[in-house]
Amino acid sequence: MHDDLVQAAGFIGHPAAPSITLNEGVEHYGDDPITFVPYLLLLCGGLVATVGGGEPDWLRQFDLAN
Repeated sequence: MHDDLVQAAGFIGHPAAPSITLNEGVEHYGDDPITFVPYLLLLCGGLVATVGGGEPDWLRQFDLAN
């Protein structure tokens, strides 16, 4: 599980994680892209709790539609 979380952290550029693309992440988690969704949810929850001050709206700064 640790390796899977480290891979997910690569999406946000964590210095202890490898720099990976979305395609590389899907390859790591297998043929079903839904497999890595729980890891991304854990990552987002951790970011909101530790960096975003517990405010889910903090994630909106990363919304590509803005």
